[in-house]
Amino acid sequence: MNVDDLKNVDQWICWDNKNGRKTPIGARGGVGSSTDPKTWGSYEEAKAYAEANSLTGVGFVFTKDDAFCGVDLDDCITDGTVSDEALEIINELNSYTEISPSGTGVKIYGRCHDILKGRNRDKLEAYTFGRFFAFTGRVLGDQFQLADLSSFMRRACGE
Repeated sequence: MNVDDLKNVDQWICWDNKNGRKTPIGARGGVGSSTDPKTWGSYEEAKAYAEANSLTGVGFVFTKDDAFCGVDLDDCITDGTVSDEALEIINELNSYTEISPSGTGVKIYGRCHDILKGRNRDKLEAYTFGRFFAFTGRVLGDQFQLADLSSFMRRACGE
């Protein structure tokens, strides 16, 4: 599987930067939610709505019904340089990675067949469901495959 496979799943929403927070907006308008599939749509729908309404961007929703997961490393890029700690994780996971909207973090997309509680501590977030990641398309590196991150996700989430 590669990153384009995400675009073939109707799990996309829009988002806008409101007071420094990513506010979810439905792919066809209205309030968006990472737990309400009625607010999701195709990548094309979300992208078109975001562009037509001058929203900040689109995001991919991770669910219990798919095998996708995400790892978010916050505050790991300074002056365009990725920290050694973040590079260790990026290299270990060897999966599609992109620069976050702020330019100071990275998001790593992959596959995980486990449903895990999730993690948000120590500048590392890891989720298999109930969250969305802003999708920038600002690729870091040359990996477009979605690697199996199951082992890392179990360790990161403490399961």
